Amino acid sequence: MVSATCLSSIFLLVAGVIVAVLQINRRAHDAQVRNRVQTPIMGGIKQPNLNTKSIHKEELGPWPICMGKSGDECCSILKEYVKKCIVLDVNAVTMMDYNLQRVWVHIDPKTNLVVKVPHRG
Repeated sequence: MVSATCLSSIFLLVAGVIVAVLQINRRAHDAQVRNRVQTPIMGGIKQPNLNTKSIHKEELGPWPICMGKSGDECCSILKEYVKKCIVLDVNAVTMMDYNLQRVWVHIDPKTNLVVKVPHRG
């Protein structure tokens, strides 16, 4: 039969191993948190806070309300939400970098009316 001291020493050994494993996992997690790099935010006007439930859809876009309006009228609506609002011909070539503070407003050059739904980027 196994003595009480042998059982208690096995119990203490197992408990010590569990505590050691938990500490190693916690330290590894803390090291990961310390090494995280924050993603830079482009622009600087009225950044929508994605962590709150009070976000209005018009802050994030797209803005179908601009369809059929003039390019300048659309930009005057969007200036509250984005830093750059650029009116372009529907066939114009644009830059491919993604910028959350820029909106391309594509218009028909004959009518000067918005023909594509403006969105961030």
